[in-house]
Amino acid sequence: MTAVSLAWGAAGDDVGVAGYEVVRNGGPIPIATVGGSTLAWTDTSVAPGSTYTYIVRARDAAGNVGPPSGQVSAAVPTSGPPLFATGFEAGTLAGWTNAGVAIDSGTVHTGSYAARAATANAAAWAWAPLASISTDTYVRTWVRLAAIPSKTTTILKLRTATGGSLVGILVTSKGRLSYRNDVAGRTVNSTSTVSAAAWHEFVVHLSTIGTSSVIAVWVDGVAISGLTGTDNFGTSPVGRLQIGENQSGRPFDASFDDITVQVQPF
Repeated sequence: MTAVSLAWGAAGDDVGVAGYEVVRNGGPIPIATVGGSTLAWTDTSVAPGSTYTYIVRARDAAGNVGPPSGQVSAAVPTSGPPLFATGFEAGTLAGWTNAGVAIDSGTVHTGSYAARAATANAAAWAWAPLASISTDTYVRTWVRLAAIPSKTTTILKLRTATGGSLVGILVTSKGRLSYRNDVAGRTVNSTSTVSAAAWHEFVVHLSTIGTSSVIAVWVDGVAISGLTGTDNFGTSPVGRLQIGENQSGRPFDASFDDITVQVQPF
């Protein structure tokens, strides 16, 4: 999907904020209006190679519109080669640094092979370097959980080129989705769940631009609102992709297939 993800801080109003209007390219009519408790929105009507400007303004319960936010600009990249891509069709984990992940031909999303991380106790994970580092990164992978894990488990993680952990996408023992901001040392939870014994498409967008960093997570094409917004992920670019859980004591069984990392939206 080609998209621009926006997030903003809450406005204050003595009447009460009823909603926010998003204006693109200075147009007279907002391109979107969201509720007062919503602090993020994704523009899916953008085109590769184009640049867009946005402002956000609050509207209160009396119908008054507040002053506009500062304008931001977003350049949508043209299509280019991915930073990393694999469907594991070579039947090996060449290019990965591996600790407990195996090639599997029994449970695949497409083709003949996938990667499987299954463990009763030990860590089971692997990481691969990206072709170049990126401060604005999009990841898409298909994931299948054989069962909902008994403990909160990492299924996907983005790291710096030297291995520093930036963010991990987690599944809890109730099947709920979360992310772990390892730069700020906090976990953000959602009420969205993922089912077991089925393949799911995960898409993650991460920008690392300090306090204005943006994260967005989609599962099966649906944005996970609780995991989309601004957060402080520092300024170190992404340089590695991890699949699986790098901590022991977390039993899980997950398969991965059709992974792509790139700088432009899918």
